[in-house]
Amino acid sequence: MIEFVLKHREDCGESRWAGGSTREFFIYPETSACASRDFEIRVSSASVLEDSSVFSDFTGFVRHIAVLSGTLCMIHGGVREVSLGVCEADTFDGGEETVSRGRCTDFNLIHVPSREGSIRPLAGVPGEARIFGGYAGCCLHTGSAEAAVSEGDGSPAKTPLRVSLSAGDFFILKNQSPGVPVSLKISPSDHAVAVLFSVSGVKGA
Repeated sequence: MIEFVLKHREDCGESRWAGGSTREFFIYPETSACASRDFEIRVSSASVLEDSSVFSDFTGFVRHIAVLSGTLCMIHGGVREVSLGVCEADTFDGGEETVSRGRCTDFNLIHVPSREGSIRPLAGVPGEARIFGGYAGCCLHTGSAEAAVSEGDGSPAKTPLRVSLSAGDFFILKNQSPGVPVSLKISPSDHAVAVLFSVSGVKGA
């Protein structure tokens, strides 16, 4: 069984963090909160408005970040330096002290280590995520795109669900049948910027 949610940018509340503002698209469980760090999965987009800032501490979580506009240079743990441009991504320990330089809009996927997560930035090119249980979704920053969801072997005989996305839209689906694969294909317009992501069920389950 598949459940899905489509949200528009204005449907998601915006809050402040030390270096700018952030907009939360999804959090699981729904009763959890970012501030209390009692969530398993969180998906958001943040604006980095200061030339230099220190990222929030997410000790005990894995963090994936992709740049949607602008540039971002991060120094993790005072040692590893990573410079990101549009549609470039990095994965790191949320507990590492991370200092950033540059102004940008970014995409964030944060999850507990017991889950497998990944992100794939898309600049006008199609992408696909295939999950056996868990979540998959897309954040569309600019342009337009079509999301196609198919269950099982994805054969032509099985007509996929299709959803049209506009700039600022967020789409996420949940596969409640771990034994049945679900595919999410994103077909963006030529100049669209988007991020495709997935989060599996618990490792080893």
